Amino acid sequence: MTDFRNIINEDILTLIYFYEINDTSQPEIIVQLKKIKKKLKRKIKIISIDINENFFLGDKLQIKSTPKFKIFKKQTLIWEQDKIESSDEFINFFNELT
Repeated sequence: MTDFRNIINEDILTLIYFYEINDTSQPEIIVQLKKIKKKLKRKIKIISIDINENFFLGDKLQIKSTPKFKIFKKQTLIWEQDKIESSDEFINFFNELT
């Protein structure tokens, strides 16, 4: 849990993508996340976490289903969703947050 706190304790927004390895939407989501990172570069940090390998963290954060997306800044939850409609929509949303 300490490592997770360090990950989300940033001045920039940190997008955490929680997934399970058998999630059929994962390849599409990875493509979207790469587009987001390419466009936003150093404005955002993106981390992917397999909840099967990090069961305790998933339980602590009450991740009941995947995919799940959460944005943190300085250990504060800013945003939470079950999906990202498109990389462009997310980028527009992100720009509104900053």
